[in-house]
Amino acid sequence: MRNRKFLFGDDEEKDFTSYAESPDNESFRKCFSDFASLLNNTEPARNKTKYEKKKVIITPSFFDPNTADSIELTAMGIPSFIIRNINAYRNKGGVFRKKEKLAEIYGMKKEYYEALKDYIRIDSSYFTATFQKKKDDIGAVNENMTTERKYPEKFTENMSIDINETDSATLLKIPGIGPAGARAIIGYRKKLGGYYDLCQISELTFIHDSVTSELGNYLFADISKIEKIKINIASLPLLRSHPYINFYQAKCITDFRKRKYITSESDLRFSDEFSDEDMERMKHYLDFTIPGNP
Repeated sequence: MRNRKFLFGDDEEKDFTSYAESPDNESFRKCFSDFASLLNNTEPARNKTKYEKKKVIITPSFFDPNTADSIELTAMGIPSFIIRNINAYRNKGGVFRKKEKLAEIYGMKKEYYEALKDYIRIDSSYFTATFQKKKDDIGAVNENMTTERKYPEKFTENMSIDINETDSATLLKIPGIGPAGARAIIGYRKKLGGYYDLCQISELTFIHDSVTSELGNYLFADISKIEKIKINIASLPLLRSHPYINFYQAKCITDFRKRKYITSESDLRFSDEFSDEDMERMKHYLDFTIPGNP
């Protein structure tokens, strides 16, 4: 290392090392030695803030892992995060049937379990009662589901029910009609706007003909309840949405209206798109009212 030069009181330039080693400067050498020793023994500041992991000391006492509370587990020195995992396992319905199950809890180190295992006392009556309660709960749920799924009693005599006003619960009472059939009948009624004849139900292909033939003993169709389409103002999508009107027929209707209003079903017979069978079905759903007329 390069020696440094210093100016002293007499303006004489001297070597620092030789000055420090001079026999006349013993007090200086002592101070310098103490300062160097202090530097060597001083640890970096960051070491003072270094985290020191707390040592876990297990002090076990007899306990049942199925019933011991957090205070009891904490008193034995079990870390808090392990206690939370034990409680979470129990809250989800977990039961310690054997002491070895405690070793499977997340965070439970082998040395912790070894210190605890001889103090574990499991009351078999606890998990027996717990399993019986679960069994009873499952049985109650199944019983409720069976009750909910039980179909209503069927009609045993002839009835007179308007198919255009009845609900699915009433339809379920008709022999041969189940939940799917009742929903289909109500859904098709909404699409049509109402039934004009019970024979229309046969258009629902999954309802057996034998059931359809017997519906007259329980149902009738009040045609005054049918919701008709105002053919002179209805949009093409609205016309097309009806089960008895296809796209080409709806297009013919809207094109014809561009020339004049449609006053009767005979105005539609000009087109080959409308067969006699089509008109026979459609006439029950068409309203020929001219806009502006009462």
